[in-house]
Amino acid sequence: MRQNSRRTKSSKKKQCTSIVAIEVTSAEEETMNEEEEEAEMILTRREEQETSAMTEIEEYIGKNNKIKENNNKKREKLRNI
Repeated sequence: MRQNSRRTKSSKKKQCTSIVAIEVTSAEEETMNEEEEEAEMILTRREEQETSAMTEIEEYIGKNNKIKENNNKKREKLRNI
């Protein structure tokens, strides 16, 4: 009887240990998932900022080219006068 009782206690300890290990593992996985999601959000924001910056640069270049064209036309008119 005593031997049975010891086995049961040992078995219960092992079960508790494995339950705690599972809970810790799932908590770690949850934390990792949250960190991955946060990292993805940061990366997405950076990509959006980069895209926005590139768009602004392209718009600036386009405006600059139009100004150059207008200036060249004005120069050409002045030469012809």
